[in-house]
Amino acid sequence: MRSLCSWTHEPQVETRFGYIGDGHDNGNRYRDNAVKTSKYTWYNFLFLNLFGQFRRVANVYFLIQGVIMYIGWYYPYIYQSPVHPWSTIGTLAFVLLVTLAKD
Repeated sequence: MRSLCSWTHEPQVETRFGYIGDGHDNGNRYRDNAVKTSKYTWYNFLFLNLFGQFRRVANVYFLIQGVIMYIGWYYPYIYQSPVHPWSTIGTLAFVLLVTLAKD
């Protein structure tokens, strides 16, 4: 029995081969299937950690307060600060280092 259509359309399928443990690179056409579950790498750890820390308003507040105290302590002709600036900057640095060690 003959069909109404004299030609048939068959989809062309691309065949691809994957070699396991054979050292082939599969032509570098496909991405590797590696999964990265770490938050940081060795080269972006400090930058990303400090960026995450200074997204908190309290850390930015104490940094600005420490800078203003630094200006008042070391340049007294602008204004005088009664407290040494390292008391605020040191406390902020301690908090940042503890959080850095935790991450």
